[in-house]
Amino acid sequence: MELIAKIFGVSREAVRLWLNQAGIPTRDRIYAVKTRGARKRINVREIRQKLKQMFPEVSTLLS
Repeated sequence: MELIAKIFGVSREAVRLWLNQAGIPTRDRIYAVKTRGARKRINVREIRQKLKQMFPEVSTLLS
């Protein structure tokens, strides 16, 4: 969570909302971000593309 929030420069709550709306269970993601080995598993590019599709108005912030 924290990692994704840092990448996008948004709050963790915003990230949680985005992931929930994308159908990604957030509880798993929180642990994935916190554990060292799993960090690489989160595909930032994939998440960005999903967010851009879901929220066209956000794409200007993410680009």
